[in-house]
Amino acid sequence: MLRYLRLAQQLGFSLKEIRALQFKLADGQNFCASLRATVESKLEMLAREAEAIDRLQQELNAFLSRCRARDPKLPCPIVEELTQLDTAVATARTKRRG
Repeated sequence: MLRYLRLAQQLGFSLKEIRALQFKLADGQNFCASLRATVESKLEMLAREAEAIDRLQQELNAFLSRCRARDPKLPCPIVEELTQLDTAVATARTKRRG
C-alpha cells in the first residue's frame, strides 16, 4: 500500500485522487477505466501548464531582449511596461464601474 501511495505521488496524483482510486481498486469498480481517465486528465492539465510556462518563457525572453537592447540612460523598459499595464487595468476598472 505504501509503495502504491509513493508511486502515485511521484506521478503527480493528489491525495484526493489517490484516495478515490484506492476505493475503486478495493471495490473492483472499473478501476482500469477510472485510472485511465485520471491519467488522461492529469496529462491534459500538464499540457496546459506546459503551454503556460512556454508563454511565460517567451514573454520573459522578450523582456530581456528589450532590456539588453535599450540605451542604459533610458528608464528600464520592464518597469515602464508594467506601469503602462497597471494604468490600463486601472482605467478599465474605472470604466466598468462608471
